[in-house]
Amino acid sequence: MSSPAWAEPDTSTPAASVNNFDTNESASIPSGAAAAAAAGGETVIAPSSKANLVQRIFSVVTLALCSAMAVTAVYVLLNVGFTDEKEISEAFVGFYMIIFSMLLAGYEIMWWMPVPWVNKSLRKNFGFLYGLKGKAGFIIYVAILNFGLIGSNDAEVGGSGYTVEEFNIAVGLCMLLNGLCHFFIYCRHHEHFETYEAPSAGLMKESGLT
Repeated sequence: MSSPAWAEPDTSTPAASVNNFDTNESASIPSGAAAAAAAGGETVIAPSSKANLVQRIFSVVTLALCSAMAVTAVYVLLNVGFTDEKEISEAFVGFYMIIFSMLLAGYEIMWWMPVPWVNKSLRKNFGFLYGLKGKAGFIIYVAILNFGLIGSNDAEVGGSGYTVEEFNIAVGLCMLLNGLCHFFIYCRHHEHFETYEAPSAGLMKESGLT
């Protein structure tokens, strides 16, 4: 009884079968165009693009709130009479609100348009802003300052029809929500911040990386 004829392995090209397998497997993976066509022609946004969009939205919102907070503080300072301890303490709170809002806005501006010497100074003196959790905590702290001026001023903000107190409360709540959203997205949807990079202008050259 003759033994069955088994096919001899191709020992002359040991990687042939592996290469064929890899080629077939890669060919079965659809390209971006094929994926878009399979989705009915709709544009599919890559995860990194979504992450960048979320980061930009947070940055723009933070800049807008910093501007509103600085305007509120200016109105407080313009309407303080400096006649008693309460008004003097309110003036100090308003002054710190301007300083902290400018500091936070400065960091966000460095993220968009880095200036080496400014960024280097910010990183050296306020390094906590260069981490997402540190920045979120600072935003919440700045938001709490707004509530320190509740009941202090009933002057109208421009021609808006809102008093300084009402505008101040609204800005504080929005700033607080902004900080909490930073924490929430960072903890629950961290993929949106995986590509986040703090501004490094003025630091890379000094460390010899460029």
